[in-house]
Amino acid sequence: MAGASNEAPPPASLLAAGACVVSARKHRLPRPRGFQYLYDSRELVAVLEHKADGWHVILRNQKIGVCADRVAALRLIDTHATKDPPHD
Repeated sequence: MAGASNEAPPPASLLAAGACVVSARKHRLPRPRGFQYLYDSRELVAVLEHKADGWHVILRNQKIGVCADRVAALRLIDTHATKDPPHD
C-alpha cells in the first residue's frame, strides 16, 4: 500500500468536501481581566483591578482592600458603598 496514509486530512479539505469539523476543546467562560468598572446609573462607584495578588478594590478614588476572588471584592464594595453615601 504505497499511496495509503493514516493521517487525517487537514480541516480545510474537510470543509471543502462539505463535512462538519467539531472541536474537542471544552468551552470555557472568559476570565475577567484587567479593570472592571461598577456604576450606579451614570455614576462611577468602584473599580476592580485584577493583579497577581488578587482583586484590588477602589471605591470613590480610595483603595479599600484586596480580595482573593471577584465575588468577595463585589461583597466588599456592596458593604462599603451602602455605608458611605456619595458626597455632593
